[in-house]
Amino acid sequence: MKLIELIKNIEVKETQGDTSINIEGIAYDSSKVQPGFAFVAVRGEHTDGHKFIADAVRKGANTIICEDAFEVGPGVARVIVKDSRLALALISSNYFNDPSAKMRVFGITGTNGKTTISYLVEAVLKEAGRMPGIIGTISWRYDDVSLPAPNTTPMSFDLQMLLARMRDAGVTDVVMEVSSHALDQDRVAGVHFDSVIFTNLTHDHLDYHKDVEEYFRAKQRLFSEFLPDSVKTKKNMAINFDDEYGKKIAPLKLDNQTVKAFYGFDNGADVTVTKLHSSIEGNKLDIQTPWGRLNIESSLRGRFNAFNVMAAVASLGSAGIPLETIKRGIEGLKNVPGRLEDIPNGRGVHVFVDYAHTPDALKNVLETLREVTNGRLITVFGCGGDRDKTKRAIMGEFAARLSDVAIVTSDNPRTEDAAKIIEEIMPGVTPHAKEFIVEPDREKAIRNAIAKAKKGDVILIAGKGHENYQIVGKEVRHFDDREVARKYLNA
Repeated sequence: MKLIELIKNIEVKETQGDTSINIEGIAYDSSKVQPGFAFVAVRGEHTDGHKFIADAVRKGANTIICEDAFEVGPGVARVIVKDSRLALALISSNYFNDPSAKMRVFGITGTNGKTTISYLVEAVLKEAGRMPGIIGTISWRYDDVSLPAPNTTPMSFDLQMLLARMRDAGVTDVVMEVSSHALDQDRVAGVHFDSVIFTNLTHDHLDYHKDVEEYFRAKQRLFSEFLPDSVKTKKNMAINFDDEYGKKIAPLKLDNQTVKAFYGFDNGADVTVTKLHSSIEGNKLDIQTPWGRLNIESSLRGRFNAFNVMAAVASLGSAGIPLETIKRGIEGLKNVPGRLEDIPNGRGVHVFVDYAHTPDALKNVLETLREVTNGRLITVFGCGGDRDKTKRAIMGEFAARLSDVAIVTSDNPRTEDAAKIIEEIMPGVTPHAKEFIVEPDREKAIRNAIAKAKKGDVILIAGKGHENYQIVGKEVRHFDDREVARKYLNA
């Protein structure tokens, strides 16, 4: 692709050199530059790509795209842009020939529920005979390909490359979890969305965002900027109308082609559960929609999962999927990895592993289990290191209030001292706990919970969910809550 084609639709301040040269590839990491590549100098959280321009030129880059007027030497083109991060997203879309324009794209954002909704939408699309691709927290997958997800939403170049591979493999629909970091950093600029979903907004990521309002503004961009910028002609959005931030998105003025569907238990919602019966086995839901009534029996438990089902129904119904197909797809989904995932055993104890790592997510899961628990509720949880510290005592309080036994342990301590993290959790635990245990070793904490449980009790192992690792310092160690639970349940 010629440079002049690569930078079309980009806000360029100045060009220097031959814009008719061929671009053999794009890199935003100088170590990946090859001869004939364009190197995009991006300013990141930890380093500045402008420092590596000379290195990129030495390795054969024939074009430098940057924000400052760096000298690049003879025979190298230089393109100065206002925002190189945004430019990277748009030139990546150009380079891969706008892959998202050729597929239907669902974008899901919010604090909690994104992964479960993506699995629900995927199940329905498969039931409809479509070939979905998934980009999310657990994995990036399509056809027979499954890649572990290093982050929820890839960097823009990697995202466009992945979308192009999906398009070339025959994927018809992409279901994408869209993180606040990705929205704030323009990673999804150049992605043409058809349907976007807002789940909720609660306390999280305040180690990155200045405050909750800044966090919300990042989320809102999916609805106020990226969906309107899409070239698609039939667009829709599904918004949680019970959430205070969902109500702030609701008044957005959109073109007449965009359909809004509000979901929730609120009387003003378009898609609403009129009757909910939740048990340890799952949910039975009666749902009223603009397209008719639905009766669904889902293996997903609890009121918070009723919201996830409503979100999927609102989005898929707006996209024209028949209700019977939606019903079959949702009822066919038996579990979501690490989301209230049941660990079967012969002890008469219900053991669940869940990814709940925010105060609201932990509260929702515990309230759900509290409602359906006949025996005691035993909770194993911790908080991640190098992340928002303000949520630690709040999570401790929820675990203490809603559990019969709270076992405080480590999560992914990263570069923090696990004992110090626990110390910051405890002010929420000690005033409210019926019984608590502190055991920093996560495997021993899970073993203690299982040893303590009697027939009819419920154990929740919270925080890591689908993760099969634990990060201690800079070291990534294999650790899977599900494997550890099975080990001691079968001992």
